[in-house]
Amino acid sequence: MIVDYSTKASFTDVRRVIGPAAMEDSDFTARIDLLDLPPGQRISYRVLFQDLSDLRTYGVPAEGSFQTPSLAAVCSSTKRCDAPGPMCSFISATRSTPTSRSSPR
Repeated sequence: MIVDYSTKASFTDVRRVIGPAAMEDSDFTARIDLLDLPPGQRISYRVLFQDLSDLRTYGVPAEGSFQTPSLAAVCSSTKRCDAPGPMCSFISATRSTPTSRSSPR
């Protein structure tokens, strides 16, 4: 599982996280935590899987976005705001059959 994410829909400030393999024992599902996300921002992401039998083959990326809560919302839900920690979210995806034979962007 490979996750590219960015605060810009154009992915000009992209970060990449390599996650676990989606294997049969996990029902071909993988999950990865994204750490240090900025509060109150729209996060765009792309998720793709690599064929472990041919490392040059990747599946078609799944794309989406989500909004992180504002710092005020985090503070009110935790009833404290003395030292807010990093925002965290996770991406969970199920592997599909690889169809592309090119490297990820």
